[in-house]
Amino acid sequence: MKKNKFIQHIPGFVSGVEPKIFEFNTTKELLAYELLDSQAKEDPYFFKYVKSGKNILFVAHNEFYWWCKGSVQRPELVDLPKWEGGKSLALLDGKEVILQSDEIQISSGDRLILRDGREAIDLNHNNSYKNFRTKPVNIDNES
Repeated sequence: MKKNKFIQHIPGFVSGVEPKIFEFNTTKELLAYELLDSQAKEDPYFFKYVKSGKNILFVAHNEFYWWCKGSVQRPELVDLPKWEGGKSLALLDGKEVILQSDEIQISSGDRLILRDGREAIDLNHNNSYKNFRTKPVNIDNES
């Protein structure tokens, strides 16, 4: 008898698709499941898998991009790092900076409102996945 169950996350805007469900005993079995294993092997930007509560997140671009792949019934049996939050490349006070997710209170479209009340622009909001930027450009010396 398997000890745990993975249920694929299907976004709410997708209809007519049933989530894939499978049972597993170990974290190694979970990560070997085709849905997770193939993406990790094929995606050149793959960084790691983590857990956030019951959710299993695919993390790419050195923690600048992440999304939920699914959930597990018993997360305490899954040996993955705990999700500590991602990063955002943003325009803040005229400079490109890297913000940690705990600095951001609200994210809506490309608009970020920080916990200290300042506003910033998410520079990757409209970038395609493969064009994601992870380093600020020094714009101080531009003429």
